[in-house]
Amino acid sequence: MRSNKRLHKLSIAELVEQFLTMALEQDDVLLKGRPISIYSRLFHQMNAIAQELKSRAGDQRIALLPLLDIDNPQVKLMAASELMQVAPKPARKVLEDLKQTNIFPHSANASMLLKELDGGLHSSD
Repeated sequence: MRSNKRLHKLSIAELVEQFLTMALEQDDVLLKGRPISIYSRLFHQMNAIAQELKSRAGDQRIALLPLLDIDNPQVKLMAASELMQVAPKPARKVLEDLKQTNIFPHSANASMLLKELDGGLHSSD
């Protein structure tokens, strides 16, 4: 995992690209039954990227918005999760669409995130 100091040196585009790559790898972990420890490691790395984007002027997590259009449910799920605070309407739409797919585990995770969004758990930091 890149250290936060290293992430600080990356451009917004590079951070978004890494986030995308990690989400795709997470999907591979899920589909191929690879060890959950890999998924967890990727999750923590993606969280560090999101925190780095958030720390940039104006909260640059909004740069993840194009990932909502990627044709991969895990990418959409992870991007929507990070966009719930900065772009709640498109994030909600993607989560609602994922929930309706009934593709496990993405639909279940989308349902959980919608409950969090409705409950206000992501309304402020």
